[in-house]
Amino acid sequence: DPNKNRTPTNRELKAQGLGNIVAGMIGGLPITQVIVRSTANINSGGKSQLSTIIHGIFLLLSVLFIPRLLNLIPLASLAAILIMIGYKLARIDLFKFLYKKGWDQFIPFVATIVGVLLTDLLKGIGIGFAVAIFFILKKNYQNNYSLTISAKNSHKEIVMQLSEEVTFLNKASIVELLSNLEPNTKITIDGSRCMEIDLDVIEILDDYKNHTAQEKNIELKLINIPDYRKN
Repeated sequence: DPNKNRTPTNRELKAQGLGNIVAGMIGGLPITQVIVRSTANINSGGKSQLSTIIHGIFLLLSVLFIPRLLNLIPLASLAAILIMIGYKLARIDLFKFLYKKGWDQFIPFVATIVGVLLTDLLKGIGIGFAVAIFFILKKNYQNNYSLTISAKNSHKEIVMQLSEEVTFLNKASIVELLSNLEPNTKITIDGSRCMEIDLDVIEILDDYKNHTAQEKNIELKLINIPDYRKN
């Protein structure tokens, strides 16, 4: 939208819901907002909600009064219009833009397109969601803490700053880091930035401090990490 108008999403959902109730009661097809029609309206100079209403009125009048004439329109012509509008929506520049954003943005985008082309719209979007969720979980697994490493008196000192949200998804990476610590290492785990720490993570930190750290002569200090026994 060149004018950057904002659509009240709640109002649109209510309107679609009411429209689908009425359409279902009279045996009509489901009503939905379609980006191709919206794009066609914008390209034709539409600047307000009135363009959508007029669009709907013309469709209704056409179906009521000239259905036979509509059937004479070649499907190839309609397909060409859809292809041109689709190309403008998914132009090459968009692929380049998402590619530069990184694989976590580009791969779900491509997976959605391929899924839609090979299956159908609903399944393709589902495939895109699944791929996107994978990358979200992967990023959440990797970005759960930051490390500051220094060396004093031939002993390594590590400060682990936990992120705001530490869930069970982060447990494996934290366990992996603690398991690979060398003997005589000093590590401080700081949870002062955390809004929430999963109970499983608290439990493994407490268990590591009371058992594994002592066996490997590792000095472990916990800051703002609650005691899991009190939860």
